[in-house]
Amino acid sequence: MMPAMKHRTRRNAARFLCVAVPACLLLAACGPSDEVSPAPPRYRAPLPVPRRTANPDPENAKWLAAWRDLRTRLAPLEEKLASAQKVHAENPLDSFLELDPETLDHEELCSLFHFLERGYFTVEREILINLLERRLQRAASPISVPSQGKASLKDRLAAAMHRDELRMVDLESALEHYREPGEADFQIPGSLTDEELSELREAVTGMLDKTRSTIAEMDRKIEDLKAQVFGQTEPP
Repeated sequence: MMPAMKHRTRRNAARFLCVAVPACLLLAACGPSDEVSPAPPRYRAPLPVPRRTANPDPENAKWLAAWRDLRTRLAPLEEKLASAQKVHAENPLDSFLELDPETLDHEELCSLFHFLERGYFTVEREILINLLERRLQRAASPISVPSQGKASLKDRLAAAMHRDELRMVDLESALEHYREPGEADFQIPGSLTDEELSELREAVTGMLDKTRSTIAEMDRKIEDLKAQVFGQTEPP
């Protein structure tokens, strides 16, 4: 990449710092849709009446009710996680690590400082490391589940609940990591003295160097954990 193009790319990323998070949190307005004649309804055959046991097992009914309750509590957690991931999924945050503090104005410097201070560049890597480490721990102590042909309804429900409980632990852990940086707005001063601006550039430069080093270590750890997790055969 030519020096001028590289500089322009970094400046675009720098300008994006000030609007990255607020822009991603806005909902797109829905414009009026064109009128379309409704298609005739398609014929749908009625569903068969579910078969019911004349004397249902009360214990199985309790297990089924508990599993359904667990599933209803999973859905909102999954929605919250998708919302928390949106900023990271839609913005090239790692590209900000290539910025040169000497080329940024005070608003861009302040924004980058807050991104670094709140751990925006490491939070998703922390989540992935914790998830992979839990996968290894679970593989080392697998839960014995009867084969599908021999398992009773209660056994199958218990196995399904166990999987969903693990899923809930993973979701709650990830959400907790996303909450750690906080949700308060960035405080950007209207202006800075030359001395304050110099101190801020020095601080951001040091934070960038430390974050880059931390990320390099985390990426190596992630690759090592992936090799251990996906290199293992599934327990019988």
